[in-house]
Amino acid sequence: MKYQVFFSKQPVFTLEELDAALESRGSPSSKKRKAMLAYYRKQGRLIMVRRGLYAVVPEGMDPDTAPVDPFLLAGKMTPDSILAYHTALQFHGKAYTVRNDFHYLSRTKSVP
Repeated sequence: MKYQVFFSKQPVFTLEELDAALESRGSPSSKKRKAMLAYYRKQGRLIMVRRGLYAVVPEGMDPDTAPVDPFLLAGKMTPDSILAYHTALQFHGKAYTVRNDFHYLSRTKSVP
């Protein structure tokens, strides 16, 4: 599997999504996946947002200043998260103000 193709289709992804994509091409070992993630993080192509959640840095950008879609992040913070309240209004363009905090609802307890 070409990782660049996966990165272009999934700007924010979880380990479960990566594993599903890798399994469709032949299941690699978790050791190989760990090495691949470490390689791309060292190259500055991936940012680990939290354990199991990664954001892709666009080609040629600095990882410290690369833009990451906050709506995608909020939607993937837990397996069942959904955008809520003012965040959902902002996403749909119905909010009258712009805020920098993004709320989501989940039945799963999230680690801060």
